[in-house]
Amino acid sequence: MAPQTYNMFESDPYWTVETLTARDRLRIGNQTVCSLVDMLRLAARANGSALLDIRRPPPEHPRHRSWFMDTLWAVQKAGISPKRVTWTPDTDRGRVRGLPQSANEKLSLEEIRQRGITSLTLHYSKASHTDIQEYLAHNVSVTVSAVNAPWLYSVLWCSGVSSVSSDAPQVLRKVPYPIWLMSRSAYRFIWLTSDLVSIALVIGIFCFQNYHMIRWKMSGMQNYNPEQIVLSAVANRTNRDLNVMKEKLIFSELNNGLDSTEDISLFPENGYAIYSHGGLGD
Repeated sequence: MAPQTYNMFESDPYWTVETLTARDRLRIGNQTVCSLVDMLRLAARANGSALLDIRRPPPEHPRHRSWFMDTLWAVQKAGISPKRVTWTPDTDRGRVRGLPQSANEKLSLEEIRQRGITSLTLHYSKASHTDIQEYLAHNVSVTVSAVNAPWLYSVLWCSGVSSVSSDAPQVLRKVPYPIWLMSRSAYRFIWLTSDLVSIALVIGIFCFQNYHMIRWKMSGMQNYNPEQIVLSAVANRTNRDLNVMKEKLIFSELNNGLDSTEDISLFPENGYAIYSHGGLGD
């Protein structure tokens, strides 16, 4: 297969051609797409693997009938180990021998066994953590495609994904480990700090809700009952207050116009007072 040249200036899907300089246009216009043989040779030199997801050409294409044999010929000519080339298309899967089989859709474990598939290539939106763990438990490797963000790469890394495909390898190359991993000392510090803050919040809420009870206990009033408090208040009243109460009681009886010789004796602390119908004597 000879290299094919694609002129990007024939169509401008992203409307960015006008922003390029003349030098950039010349350099981009001379770029070519490498052949399948060159790509497989590059993978062999880098000790890498190749995933073939080739579609059958349309009927008017000159390779419409021979595309399958041309692909196998390219693999053989490149000199790469067949174990490093994974076959994805469902077309003519039974005729492919010696190449690991893969699929680019989510399949049940029964379908995977029937087709002899050993790996799956799924878009990241279709690869859940549960599915990944289930496939890995049955020795089915999973490759997740369209992984360009470091956070997504970290999530899949922790999920146990075998490999990922990306349009931004220069970004993922700078992520040597999941981005949210922390050292043991940092984890211990955050753990202890969160525990102490939680304890302080619980104590603060308890004190706020029981403020009056705590204040009553700390004042020492818990040693008195209500009867003792009332008696203490009465005993602390001054003699003047008691005399005023006595006078109010006497004059209230006079106003009622009592005709009987009823005597009312009041015995204050320092003397006595006697009231009778005839008068008032001290």
